[in-house]
Amino acid sequence: MRFYTMIAGLVLGLTLGLSLAPDRAAAQSCGSDTHCKALKEKTRHLKARNPQTEAAAAAQAGDYRLGRMFRYGDPIAIATSDLPGLRCRIWPRSLVGKEHVSDDVITPGEDEHAEAVYEFLRRYNRTLVAAPGFPYADVCSIEEAAPQARYTGPVTTPAQAARSGDIARLEVLNATPEALNAPDELTVTPMGWAVDNEDAAMGLALADRGADPNALGGFDGRAPGLLGLLILKGDYDGARRVRDRGGKLAPDTGLCPERETIFDLTVLPPSTGAPDPDAVGEVGECSWAGLLLRRGQVDLLEHLLKTQVASDDIHGIPEAIDRGDLYAGFYQALRAGDMALAGRLSPYVVELADDPGFLSIWLYRHGQVEMAADKAQTVARSSVEARLWRRAVDAGHPQVFAELFDYGLHLNYLTAEQLADCEGAITGGDQAAVFTLCIRSSFLRAEGILAAVKSGDIDRFRHELDISSGLNEIYKPSLSTMVVRYGTAQMLDELNRRITLPDNWSMQVEPVDAGRGGHRVPLRQMYDAPLKAEIDAWVMPRMVYPDLPWPSVEPAMARGDLAMVRAMVRYKYPGVVSDIRRGLNVGNGPDGVVPGYRDVYPDTHDSELYPNAPTPEQMTLYAQYVPILAEAGEPKGLWEIVAHASAMGWNDVIVLAQANGFDAVRDGTPEIWMRLFNFSSVCKPSTAALLLKAGLPFPKDNTSRTYGHVLYSAVAVCADAETVRVLVRDAGISVNDDLFGSGTTALDVARQRGRTSVEAVLLELGGKPGKEVWPQTKAQMREGLDPDIWAGED
Repeated sequence: MRFYTMIAGLVLGLTLGLSLAPDRAAAQSCGSDTHCKALKEKTRHLKARNPQTEAAAAAQAGDYRLGRMFRYGDPIAIATSDLPGLRCRIWPRSLVGKEHVSDDVITPGEDEHAEAVYEFLRRYNRTLVAAPGFPYADVCSIEEAAPQARYTGPVTTPAQAARSGDIARLEVLNATPEALNAPDELTVTPMGWAVDNEDAAMGLALADRGADPNALGGFDGRAPGLLGLLILKGDYDGARRVRDRGGKLAPDTGLCPERETIFDLTVLPPSTGAPDPDAVGEVGECSWAGLLLRRGQVDLLEHLLKTQVASDDIHGIPEAIDRGDLYAGFYQALRAGDMALAGRLSPYVVELADDPGFLSIWLYRHGQVEMAADKAQTVARSSVEARLWRRAVDAGHPQVFAELFDYGLHLNYLTAEQLADCEGAITGGDQAAVFTLCIRSSFLRAEGILAAVKSGDIDRFRHELDISSGLNEIYKPSLSTMVVRYGTAQMLDELNRRITLPDNWSMQVEPVDAGRGGHRVPLRQMYDAPLKAEIDAWVMPRMVYPDLPWPSVEPAMARGDLAMVRAMVRYKYPGVVSDIRRGLNVGNGPDGVVPGYRDVYPDTHDSELYPNAPTPEQMTLYAQYVPILAEAGEPKGLWEIVAHASAMGWNDVIVLAQANGFDAVRDGTPEIWMRLFNFSSVCKPSTAALLLKAGLPFPKDNTSRTYGHVLYSAVAVCADAETVRVLVRDAGISVNDDLFGSGTTALDVARQRGRTSVEAVLLELGGKPGKEVWPQTKAQMREGLDPDIWAGED
């Protein structure tokens, strides 16, 4: 299963970055740009050279390094499709001899030069791989052909033996396990070559001799892995041997290349409407679950389910398992009456995200009441509800269980006396009495509690809480939601003295018809007895809840109830801090917020013209909520405020955050500098000075391409050249720092990008080009580089 590279035309388009200028003639006009002129001179030299002759000479000397094109910030950087003229299974940076690297901005003259480089490298590479002694003919070929099926050269390493496919040549080496697991010069382990060659026999031979079945080196993640390869080839005994050695499966079988991702699931039961046993599709072969079920290898599937739990699993299902096929196999086993198979799969069939009760409904409809009750226990909306479900099943009344399952939303609000009467009706199996004594009574209790909340009657509310059987709730529009939306902070205090907050707020609700105002009701569809119409007529009009079924802080913010907001922060309701920041519009850039916001790269710009604070109304909100975020005790709370204010140039907001406990030395990170020096930021010099005075740390690694040198960031993106002056004058950053460890100075960057105003400030501050300040570093960087292909500054 070889994964070859994209076609050359696409490669050229991606590698060259697709010119940002619509007018090619204008883009190639250099004017007084020295960098552009240098690129044109490089282009002229390159076109005069003969790449075929040079490649033949390299092959004669045994130098089989290839040429590649690389663009910063481009995903192509980690692929092999940046090798012009070739298709390669893999090719590491260490085997690149001629490299063209372009920056993250297209500059004048760069297009023409890059096109010339591409054509030169295309001819150079094609000549080199066609040379008789090229040792990687099974890895790379010209783009019109596939690489050779096997390596045919001399075998001196386990990787070469694996590439050859000859187990006898592997045996002769008598390699140690360390050697069997060592990557070769192409970064691939022997096992990686065996798997990529679909050579199951070689893979087993390697595993038997101590090779790790999961260690593929540079081919890590390639489908299907050794264990999967053996399964696909039908060698189940071999698969069990590899399984017992810890073999794991890649996420996909590779049999359905049309699927975009492993999350493009094969089949799922319907998640709305009454469950239909005939609605489940057939088990497919796109996932390991489907494939193993179709082939009857349930023990291999069980092993995978038990042991291979991925970090990004779906509701407890390992990544390599398509839950659609797993569910389909489980439901089809039920439909066929194969309870042995259904029982084996049952522990791994989890609830669907949009309705946790769906699985129980299916089981109930198939007559598996006990199994349905067991599954239902994990999705009960309260402990009271779960206990009453169990009582109904134990008493032998499945329809009462279904009745409570669908309509028992508020059973936890029953008083102790009401609960005793309800349990008696359940034990007797009287559905009409269950409706009256359990369901009807519980809804009336809920209405009474809500009335107390809305009226602000704290004494009545406190009394209602004290006589309720259970206040801990999940999978329902909770009492917390009602209090937050309609009540007071004092009521939230009373409630939270009596409850334990759930680990999650996955409220299982669905929209109902417009006749009830588009509000939401819980979705349960198990009960289907003659009494259903009567119960629906009474219950459904009362199932009216807010559109937000979880305790969101937004309603309290909308009505300016700061006491409620503080209470929610105090009790750590989920999402409160992020919702407050969202309410303050944190995270949106200056576009559309700051009038007349700058275009990218104007020659001169005074960013101090922008305000130091948002509108007065917005600043009032900041003054109210920044102290609350500080009370939340979450570092991210104020960090996001400061980072956003840095981008916006809102110095007054930064000062407000400092007054409320934000310590730039303790709480700040270098990323805030990246927010300040950003294409979408105001980039205000006074903001930089304020952060410097506060002691905001710089990146520890000034040569990091992730963060970058702060001076580089300011030179590259800030419209206001005075920001550069602040960094050099106030921060003590050397104007001639080596920005990337390559002898590149800020002046080089400014000139390359045509930043004339920044260049003037740098010259005033003593800035010099890298070839003057770092001549030795420049010489080392250029050593071995082809000057006509290298696109750096001159």
